[in-house]
Amino acid sequence: MDWKNNIRKLQIDLSSYCNAKCGSCIRNIYGDKTIPTLRLSHFDIELWNRLFIEDLVDITLEKLSLNGNWGDPCMHPKLPQMMETILKYHPTMHISIATNGSMHTPDWWEKLGIAMANNPNSVDFAIDGLEDTHSIYRRGTDFNKIILNMKAFIKGGGYASWMMTEFDHNCHQIDEAIKLAKEYGCGEFNLRQSHGYDMLIKSDTEEYKITVNNCSGKTLEVNFYESRLSTRFTEKKDTICPWYNEGEIQIDPWGYVHPCCHISGNSNPDVRVIGDKNKELDDLFPYAEINKKHGEFNNLHDNSLLDIISHTWYTTELSNAVAERTWEVCTNSCGDGNDI
Repeated sequence: MDWKNNIRKLQIDLSSYCNAKCGSCIRNIYGDKTIPTLRLSHFDIELWNRLFIEDLVDITLEKLSLNGNWGDPCMHPKLPQMMETILKYHPTMHISIATNGSMHTPDWWEKLGIAMANNPNSVDFAIDGLEDTHSIYRRGTDFNKIILNMKAFIKGGGYASWMMTEFDHNCHQIDEAIKLAKEYGCGEFNLRQSHGYDMLIKSDTEEYKITVNNCSGKTLEVNFYESRLSTRFTEKKDTICPWYNEGEIQIDPWGYVHPCCHISGNSNPDVRVIGDKNKELDDLFPYAEINKKHGEFNNLHDNSLLDIISHTWYTTELSNAVAERTWEVCTNSCGDGNDI
């Protein structure tokens, strides 16, 4: 695998802060309290500028996804400034932001819409049902506030997608959600399936289960007018790693570079050993062994991005592990490599 010459997309986890307490999120315990050892950080603004102005100066990136494992990108206090840097130095890149949208004011969102109005940029608003069902899973967020913020983003010229995760408690509302998405001016509606099953929600005041037993099991995309999303992505390469095929890598809020979000989620030393469910993580992905052998070779604070993805771990050890299906985190997350 030649990661250095293959890179076309970046997924960056801008923050480990989040206002939500979603049922299957790895940053909280049973959809309630934040894991106590999680290091709360925002992506360093100086590192961001160096990454896009210096490290990637000779790289033509097709897409930047602000998404991730540890927080909501719109929690970053300097997101508007970061967008300005991107648009200045990489004006043709497609920017996609995934958010719960239940933070800031409509004025803030309208300004973001103005900033992202050009080129095929988009924001996916996670709205999991209607007013009576949305916050059952996406706890700590407010349906009506999200709608106001999304409308303001659209008013500013932004392209919005209503992204709905299907559960047993909201599957009867899909048609109504599609209707509202069109009415509010969204460019598209997307239905996706939950990555988790029968989630237990448990706090000091309530306890309940979220089930996905009777869901349709399908994904759905509805475009309300001609999509502005880029279709010029390079043809996939024939490997069993879907992230490599897409030319995509992931960077976490602390500046560590990972080949995918799945490995990133099993590579955070602050939260790996929390509760019984995580005792076998080294069998899934040998973080401790890699760290002992190579140190923090993938830390952007001390290394350039191109130096990191040219490291022997990427070019040889990772390639061999993927080809030989050595790590359970790969087979558990991506199966035979046909799905991201």
